[in-house]
Amino acid sequence: MRLRNIRLLILIFIAVILRLHHLGYKSIWYDEAMTYFISSLGIKSLKLISTETAQPLYFLIMAPFVKLLGGNAFGLRLISVIFGILSIAVFYILIAKYHSFKLAFYSGILLTLSPFHIWYSQEARCYTLFLTLTLSMIYFFLQSLYTQDKKSLYLFSFFSILNLYTHYYSIIVLLVIYLYILLFHHKEKNKYIKIGLVIVLAFIPYFFAATIHHMHLHPWQFSLLNWQNLKNLILEFSPFAPLTKSPSLKYLNWVIGFLVIYGIICGFKKMRFLPFFTIGYISIVFIITTVTPLYHHRFMIAILPFYYLFLVIAVFNLGKSFSTIFYSCVIILSMFSLIHYESWNKKPDWRSVAHYLQDSRNREDKIFIQPPWEKISLEYYIPHVEKRLLKLRDIYNKKYKEFLLVVEYNYKNPVRTFEILKQVRNLRYSILDIRDFERIWLVKMKLTGGSYEFKRTK
Repeated sequence: MRLRNIRLLILIFIAVILRLHHLGYKSIWYDEAMTYFISSLGIKSLKLISTETAQPLYFLIMAPFVKLLGGNAFGLRLISVIFGILSIAVFYILIAKYHSFKLAFYSGILLTLSPFHIWYSQEARCYTLFLTLTLSMIYFFLQSLYTQDKKSLYLFSFFSILNLYTHYYSIIVLLVIYLYILLFHHKEKNKYIKIGLVIVLAFIPYFFAATIHHMHLHPWQFSLLNWQNLKNLILEFSPFAPLTKSPSLKYLNWVIGFLVIYGIICGFKKMRFLPFFTIGYISIVFIITTVTPLYHHRFMIAILPFYYLFLVIAVFNLGKSFSTIFYSCVIILSMFSLIHYESWNKKPDWRSVAHYLQDSRNREDKIFIQPPWEKISLEYYIPHVEKRLLKLRDIYNKKYKEFLLVVEYNYKNPVRTFEILKQVRNLRYSILDIRDFERIWLVKMKLTGGSYEFKRTK
């Protein structure tokens, strides 16, 4: 077996271990609960996808796995693990084909150890599928462009169609590819216009549903790709993101960021498309989000592998002695950061909340959840929990004077909820606050002169 194949197998082996480790350990949260409920409906789920940022393909792939493996966290996230590992393999093959096996292996190591990539490989959402299809699109596009192979052209269109049915950011991927054709390969534009028409025609059956879908997206779910969000993205893409709270490592992340820019400049000499794709993707997202807030850091996963590629290119261009020392330090820090991975970017612990509610003495206690949409997270663990849920109008009508308030840790304005409740006199309620992930506490709240005093009791 050739050394290049052994290298790929090493990457896959490490990726499997890191992505299966504690796969079912973390609690299912809102997005994953939505994946479960939509996927369990199968083809009927198409009616519900108007409330989702994902397109239908992922849910249709998930449907048979949900039936086969059940709704447990491990089974629900296994598809993301599979596509996460596939994305590493496709990336390695892509870079080995159009750069070198050395670059493919060294950038592949960073992608394999990437906390950002591991995180979304362990989440029951479509992001690793989106990444795998994007890398496949790029591979077959370059194959069709440089070899004039019709089979590659057809495969490019096939993966483009699949990606359009996976995530709406795939439109940006296509825009960058066609912009590249117009700027650098305009002689080839006719055949790509024809294949583009095939892609558009294949997407028409879902086009109107997708349009309605985007009309339902709430602006508060997203933001603009401004300078602050770009800085945050650099920190999240960091090979040692769980350690970025350390001030010294923040400076090192900025060094890496500048090295990536240098790597992009160097990359234009060897392979023009990949640097163009990375810059084009960021630029189009920036332009679109100046019109409407449709940015989220997880949608940028399409450029994550190339971030590490350009870092490796930059390091290799700075001399052998420097590259060996610097790259070794990055790898060591990356591996060390995985020790702190579990405490990084924690998910709301709805499983513990559900256990507390089910184990409480009075299972008929009424529950009021803030934010209200988080009831789906609780419903995943407690079927028919809606029978115990209160609505705000029930409290205003003084239907219930005692209840349990569950506040999600990431809720932007819990004080607003308390202000509303303060207007209703003679209320007695407790707060179950899930910001403390190690232990779930019952929090007693007392109003004192307009301020809120919290007393924690077991």
